[in-house]
Amino acid sequence: MKNYILLFIFALPIWASNGFAQTEMDTFLKAYQTKFLKGEKLNISINDAQNGYMFGCLPLEGEKDCSMESYSYAFAVWKTAKGDKIWGVFRHACGGMGCWGQNMGDLRFYDNMLMDITNNVYDIRKAQKEADATELKIDGNNDVDALQRNIYAEIPRKGTTIQLTVGLVGVVSKNFASLIFDKSTGKFELIKK
Repeated sequence: MKNYILLFIFALPIWASNGFAQTEMDTFLKAYQTKFLKGEKLNISINDAQNGYMFGCLPLEGEKDCSMESYSYAFAVWKTAKGDKIWGVFRHACGGMGCWGQNMGDLRFYDNMLMDITNNVYDIRKAQKEADATELKIDGNNDVDALQRNIYAEIPRKGTTIQLTVGLVGVVSKNFASLIFDKSTGKFELIKK
């Protein structure tokens, strides 16, 4: 019995260290709000530091709570094999017909210093091209014009893969690709569906 207790005590710090510290999440959020939101505070509704994930929204000016017109933000952190952190942020708006970003530019990646490293970790142009080329038909008719399309990037709360969806808000949508994280390179590979 002593061996099992001893094993558990020594294994606990190793297991607990797989998560991300709450202070890291809070520090990143505070810096992000200062740099990109001019100090405005997000209402965080999900704060899952163990999995390196947060979700919140920005109340409209003069409002205390978020509404359907508020912007929402999903945050996640990926750790490379070298121990570097990559912070992903997807900014989108929600309404009666779902939550959508305008284009692939609403999915951004940052290092610990809040330097935008999006172009270093995934090919944003290729992803936008794939989104625009994805066939979306309404009632079997013509393809939806690329200018009318919106993007949704599902930042994972658990796991490391981002699911990408393209659609016409409230009408039609299609999961067109996944961004698969490669821990050894610190990059995401676009895998078309």
